[in-house]
Amino acid sequence: QEWFGRARPIILGKEGAKSAEDRGASTLADILNANDDDSFGGENDDDFKDAWVDGVGEGLKDEDKLSAYFRFSEGEDEDTSWREDGFADISKFENNAIVVGCTETAMLEESTSNVDEGESGKVKALYDLVFEQSGVGLAAALAIPAPRGGSLDIGLMHGPDHTSRQKCTIEFWFWVPESITKEIILVRRTFGSSADDLESVCKASEKSFLWELGLKQTGELEFRTIAGNAIKTEPQPKSGDDDDGPRSAIHFSRWNHVCVIIKQESITTSSVILYSKGVRKASSGSLSFSPPGFEVDDFSGASALDPMLEKSHLVYALDHPKGFRLTELRTWAMERNEDDIRTLMTEYLECAEVKRKFKVKIKKKNGGERGGGTGLAPAKGGLLAPPGGLLAPPGEGQKASSKVLLSPPGTLKPP
Repeated sequence: QEWFGRARPIILGKEGAKSAEDRGASTLADILNANDDDSFGGENDDDFKDAWVDGVGEGLKDEDKLSAYFRFSEGEDEDTSWREDGFADISKFENNAIVVGCTETAMLEESTSNVDEGESGKVKALYDLVFEQSGVGLAAALAIPAPRGGSLDIGLMHGPDHTSRQKCTIEFWFWVPESITKEIILVRRTFGSSADDLESVCKASEKSFLWELGLKQTGELEFRTIAGNAIKTEPQPKSGDDDDGPRSAIHFSRWNHVCVIIKQESITTSSVILYSKGVRKASSGSLSFSPPGFEVDDFSGASALDPMLEKSHLVYALDHPKGFRLTELRTWAMERNEDDIRTLMTEYLECAEVKRKFKVKIKKKNGGERGGGTGLAPAKGGLLAPPGGLLAPPGEGQKASSKVLLSPPGTLKPP
């Protein structure tokens, strides 16, 4: 104990390395277990660590940060059982979307939207999901799982260990009839212990949401949070006496493109921007997304929210009217800039291109077998086979498959 009161001496060699490893593991365990008594969720991040998807929001190109992409290409194949199996996400994360409550009346039709369909056979086909019957008051919508740690768990409520998930852009095209009698919930993210009860959360009247985007009868958009915060668009003023066109953010009896950007500022606050057809219509400062009864502390942080997000879903088209159409759904783990939104909203993305596998066929030369011709290939025993042109035709009494070498050229004659 001669070192008592001074710095602990350094232990060298294997003994020192083992000692340092043990102290580090012990310290890390103490930090992770410092808040086992979680007042909100009652659990810690260890229960969810295996469910986190890697690569979300990471990469050099924008498309590397694509979290989901749906074109409803299943409509091209009449044998596809999309009513039972759902729709495939063509991003690298391969999510799945399902129709809830209206599987018999929903249809897929070739898209009438403004989006470039691409060349047939080279780009995955673009179809519209058409709701042929009204879903007002019913549990009828399109639902996509967005659980904690999944590729769609983005935009808010993440700690410093998941900074690539702290930004989100959601965009899609929809067609709405000439008038609506009730607000349409264009999209919402469900929250809470019953967030996967689709018979409940696919009803617009059910309030178990973290956030939602509504389309008012006036054609304006309103974004609302679980904490009661909201932002909404306003009618645009006339540009002149001859301006008789619609001034609302959304135009009825037409195709519309909507984009929502959510950018985290703290664990329970995010800023929001709303775009319509590539034009910014509304933006906010910090909006609160804090659930009732939740308090952030230095130990639990975002992990206290894990149990309430474990069953989360993205749900589209709640309280839709008859004839409502939806297509080209994209979700990004990034903040898209305004120019890209406007320029690319009518273009298909690169990952929509059909990847073809090419088979290389080796052409036979002079009827020779594969590997023949002028190339020298090792034969049995390690010797090189002679060029194909030096093979004599089979003689009388020989089998057609046998090969006889010709005499060497020139003056090299056998003795």
